[in-house]
Amino acid sequence: MKKNTISLFFLLVLMIQYNNLLANNLILENLQVEDNQTIRVDIAWDNAWNLTDEEVPFNYDAVWLFAKYRKSGGEKWQHISLSSNTNDHNSVFPTVVGLEAVADGKGVMAKAVQKGSHTVFLTPLKLRVVGFLPDERIDIRVFGIEMVYIPEGGFWVGDGGSLYSLRKSNQNQPYFIAEENKEILVNQAELEALTAVEYRPEGTVSANYPKGVGGFYCMKYELTQEQYKDFLNTLTFEQQDTRTANSPTDNMGSLAMGTTARNGITIRTQSIGGTPAIYTCNSNGNSVGNETEDGHNRACNFLSWADLAAYLDWAALRPMTGLEFEKINRGTKEPFAREFAWGTTRVSDANTVINDGTMDEEVIDQLIYNDGGLANFSGEGVRGPLRVGFAAKSTTSRLESGAGYYGAMEMSGNLWEQCINLSNRGLQFDGTFGDGYLATNGNSNVSTWPSNSGNGAGLRGGSWNSKIDTPPNNDMAISDRFYAYQVTDSRRATVGGRGAR
Repeated sequence: MKKNTISLFFLLVLMIQYNNLLANNLILENLQVEDNQTIRVDIAWDNAWNLTDEEVPFNYDAVWLFAKYRKSGGEKWQHISLSSNTNDHNSVFPTVVGLEAVADGKGVMAKAVQKGSHTVFLTPLKLRVVGFLPDERIDIRVFGIEMVYIPEGGFWVGDGGSLYSLRKSNQNQPYFIAEENKEILVNQAELEALTAVEYRPEGTVSANYPKGVGGFYCMKYELTQEQYKDFLNTLTFEQQDTRTANSPTDNMGSLAMGTTARNGITIRTQSIGGTPAIYTCNSNGNSVGNETEDGHNRACNFLSWADLAAYLDWAALRPMTGLEFEKINRGTKEPFAREFAWGTTRVSDANTVINDGTMDEEVIDQLIYNDGGLANFSGEGVRGPLRVGFAAKSTTSRLESGAGYYGAMEMSGNLWEQCINLSNRGLQFDGTFGDGYLATNGNSNVSTWPSNSGNGAGLRGGSWNSKIDTPPNNDMAISDRFYAYQVTDSRRATVGGRGAR
């Protein structure tokens, strides 16, 4: 059969985020397939940045693009392999958007080429498929996740004051990590935890353990409810049943993940006879889903470790480590005791919401201190997560938006981040990426990641219900490790997560 006579049906999923710091309003549209080998999709986003060699923080933002397909009318979605050769992919306006292939072929990075901060106008991209897409009627989806690039370079861990902070052995001083591919001896040799033996690393940090010195990408935002909903809508019934708190067979309008705390993922079409359910966002609780006020861009809470790991495996990303967590927030700066993600020890509470559930959801609260950040943390007024990037606009500073050093948002407050720790199980992690596929039961199947019970992972950065005013408790401090070994084997209203690549 001639390639130009194929008949395909294409479905594009728009992953839309609005009014976020430096990059927002991500648009993917006009999906096409050319000759069964090339996926074309147009991309645009507002206030992108490329500050490489220009100014602090000398980095750029990007969009992780990946694609999946299924035979029309089928249930199982397949991850599409893309060429690992950057030259096989094409941007129609290469001076506007550049493409970067990855070695495992699970997706591509799209990034702004023009220096400075600006809007990326709609740019057609052509992504080369490995081999050919099926020569029959298929459904195809392209997904986009906003990322920030964390440049190569040494950094400090620990701050000399936070609970169970890491430190240089036998000295109450931060520890400098200078090399990525070098072992770190622990306890009496090089690295230990402040005051508590049970919080010390449980073995040598291997050369393969991701430390944060080498360059990598981190999700700019916590996983959103829309992103998790779209993930669920590509799973089989059995996988959905594992990845939700309530059964896919529950009635239309039933909540999927939790019963409280501003999570609005609901069943639009219930499962019957083993068919997958169809999920929607419906935070206002009426009879119509996917309305503009239905909380699509709120951070997704009620995520167990197994839920987060499954999403990251499916998206061909990986978890981040607690060491990387500190690099993402502190950058190259020297630490000081009890600092938050925005680099100071002061914070103002974000607890008075306007435009609730919409793409413009934000708070009217102002900064109390001129050297403090804005975060959702006290549980007063807001009993759940806010929209990702809620405090950020194109004109806001790092303090006003509550951003980490490299532009990652809500790393202090909103929802707990789930990071791989320095326990025996956590130290088995070697940075392996997900392959785009899950086990039949819906679990991640990457052997070097922490177990699906959560052994090897823990919590960092605080949440919408964190305490910071009862010394020495300071959940949101980036070096605080009080919950770094907290196993997240259940779904909690305060826990979310993000990934890296």
